[in-house]
Amino acid sequence: MGIAYTAGIWVLITQVDKAILSGGLSLTEFGYYTLVALVVGGILQISQPLSEAIRPRMTVFAESGKTQELHALYLLGTQLVAAVCLSAAFVIAFNARPLIYLWTGNQDAAAWSEEVLFWFALGNGILAVAAFQYYLQFAYGKLKLHVFGSTLSACVQVPVIAYAAYHYGALGAAKAWFGVRLLFFIFWVPVVHRAFAKGLHVQWLCKAVLPAALFIFSVSYFWPQHLFGED
Repeated sequence: MGIAYTAGIWVLITQVDKAILSGGLSLTEFGYYTLVALVVGGILQISQPLSEAIRPRMTVFAESGKTQELHALYLLGTQLVAAVCLSAAFVIAFNARPLIYLWTGNQDAAAWSEEVLFWFALGNGILAVAAFQYYLQFAYGKLKLHVFGSTLSACVQVPVIAYAAYHYGALGAAKAWFGVRLLFFIFWVPVVHRAFAKGLHVQWLCKAVLPAALFIFSVSYFWPQHLFGED
């Protein structure tokens, strides 16, 4: 029931911007926006096989009371997802225009999508890493906090994104998506860790997330400039 409920909320969260923008953008611009959604959706798709492989093992450790092994796998899994998904997110964000142009051969699509894709890519990168707190709850078979968090997220995110999309268009929706995802990462993930892995949050952040994020940021920001060129 909890999984079904949160899946329904996720559909609402991810589609409200499209429902509003479909009436505010031209058909061509809405096509560009759909293309952006398709590209950034790939960031989350990358994490799915990794999570499906790790989640059953986490459940076994939780059921067996092997807390140390569970936490070690949780940190390792987060680090792996951060390395893979943030790599994709940063490369897409910092090279949005050439990537869209290489894919479509359309300069107008590339120019329109550049900044919108930047914010959506960063938001989805954060989302992929923050999603690991759900796998911890799933391992223990206790989803009440997940249901509450998803409901709270929807209550905040839906009106914020709807307002941003209506008043500021596609770029407003993209920035709102990034902002909400960042706030969720900063404020909600520690709550889950406090409930299911007390004392682990600082280690999770400093060992599994930040080192990978900083390294990938440095590489993806500077190296692709030589790959794609300035123009």
